Amino acid sequence: MAHRLKGIAAHVAGVRPSPCIGESSNQDPAAARRAPFHRVPIKIVFEDQSAADERYGGSGTHVILEGELLQPPRPSNTVIIFMHPSGIQNLLPMPMALAREGLHVVTMASRYPNNDSALIMEKVVIDLGATVRHCRRRLGYKKVVLAGWSGGGSLSALYQSQAEKPTITCTPAGDPVDLSAAKLIPADGLLLLAAHSSRARIFTEWLDPAVLDESDPSKRDPALDIFGVDGPKPPFSPEFVETYRAAQLARNRRITAWAQERVKELNEQRSGWQQGQRDLCFTVHCTQADIARLDTNLDHNQREPATLEELAKENHSPAGLARYSNVRSWLSQWSVDLSRADALACLPHTSVPTFVLHNAKDHLAFPSHAKGMYSAIRHNRKKYYEAEDATHYFFGQPEVLTTVAAAICDWLVAEKLVRIPPAEISPPLSLEDLRTTYGPTTLATKLELQGLNHVVLVSSDMDRTAKFVSGKLGFPLVKAFPVFDGAQHFFFDAGNGCHLAYFWYPKAPPSFPGVSSANPKDPEAKSAHGSMNHVAWRVPTGKISEYRQTLADRGVLVSDVIYHDNNGGFSEKLTPTVSWASCYFYGPDGEYFEFTEQHHVFGSPEREIEVAPKTRREIR
Repeated sequence: MAHRLKGIAAHVAGVRPSPCIGESSNQDPAAARRAPFHRVPIKIVFEDQSAADERYGGSGTHVILEGELLQPPRPSNTVIIFMHPSGIQNLLPMPMALAREGLHVVTMASRYPNNDSALIMEKVVIDLGATVRHCRRRLGYKKVVLAGWSGGGSLSALYQSQAEKPTITCTPAGDPVDLSAAKLIPADGLLLLAAHSSRARIFTEWLDPAVLDESDPSKRDPALDIFGVDGPKPPFSPEFVETYRAAQLARNRRITAWAQERVKELNEQRSGWQQGQRDLCFTVHCTQADIARLDTNLDHNQREPATLEELAKENHSPAGLARYSNVRSWLSQWSVDLSRADALACLPHTSVPTFVLHNAKDHLAFPSHAKGMYSAIRHNRKKYYEAEDATHYFFGQPEVLTTVAAAICDWLVAEKLVRIPPAEISPPLSLEDLRTTYGPTTLATKLELQGLNHVVLVSSDMDRTAKFVSGKLGFPLVKAFPVFDGAQHFFFDAGNGCHLAYFWYPKAPPSFPGVSSANPKDPEAKSAHGSMNHVAWRVPTGKISEYRQTLADRGVLVSDVIYHDNNGGFSEKLTPTVSWASCYFYGPDGEYFEFTEQHHVFGSPEREIEVAPKTRREIR
């Protein structure tokens, strides 16, 4: 399985990285076989006159966005776009799960990948707008659905509200970022997935209110110090909770007032060593002291309580929210009063279908955030979905992840945001329907065919293929000719008018065993949906052992003769219950072949058709 995961997760053709943290444990084995997808790199470059001074190095007034298209084999007119203000989401479980459902998914990083110290939310909206425009105009998608994961929820809500009715012309610091002139293209739907209502709101809920001096976090209010030896401990009283939350809000507002004063000073004409200075960097100490992490009766869901030791480590982590900031970024993204990326304020101004997901064991985004966002939506084309047992990231929860991804897909279909071919959503056939409608004597759509003419595979080295197919398998070469763009097409006679054919392309992508073809390291030799798993050639009755030995003598690595029973099992030798006697081997490009004797003549549908067909929902 790990081998197949590396193939599926390859970022560039021919490159097979190790799975990321959580990727292997998040693969539902059945779902991973379901709809393999390719990762197609995307780069978007556009001009932005305000882009120059917020990123190290960079490209002057040009913004460069990087991401991936997770592209299943089935075409689609709809794309799901994931963007977080600063996170990179291409290896998160949910985008991959939606791609396995057959959805086309773009995961795009903003201009601030993995670094929000200078992030301006209004500029991230510009980045998301560039991504939507690219997907529509360059990639050709007709519909776009924004997927706001975690901190991406409020970003998606802000984007949609400004795309529908733009009002913002500058940042909270007064710097010009004109969204009314950005010509943002509205999305067709919103997915708010394990999202909180605002980075500023959730950050305020996490702030340590015991800090009295921003320059010296050791100066603390003991009445609010949950980390103190004699400090308050859970369960917390309603009175304490009210006081604590008010103190967190007050701390956020103190920092905001300080930042506003610094912006005023910076906007004044400067000289000497301060000339050219337009921002001021600072550190925010102690940013994870959410009492709801300790007391799960607060904003209750199914989450496990954190220990005080765990919370203390996060409180001082160098990767904590807003740990490193500057005054302009603070006002745009962390100020609870000034940040525009607030889903509760934005969603009332949106009109598109919206799906709100709350994960019942989420230890970061609590129910009040999801329910608040759902209530803020004024129209009725909305759905609230609570995922039982689901944690924030779904790490180690492949079955739960697959169930939720399927629910999202069903909602998208119901809202006509995604079109699934009718055959995939029609009622499944019963066993009786299968026998009476699709049997050999009752099939109304039956055509008069004369068997297979040829099966076509792809060779990476036609010289090697010819030596194997003719020299070792004994199939005469009967036709070889050039085709378009320097490619070749060879035909080998497989008997009774049937041919094994190969294409050779000068720029064909490499094969991925377990996806494009059967995997020799997999005992079950599985391959992906839509792939050709193997080709079986019928040999004369009584010849299977002889032909198997002939292949072995010619240097082909071939299996022993395997006897397939009528019931789907195996026998150790040829018996009256055996349907096929077969041996298996691989070609030079991993083609999976079978030589077989058929010992069982198919009879009536009542005897031969034993099971009803499974659907894509059942492979989980």
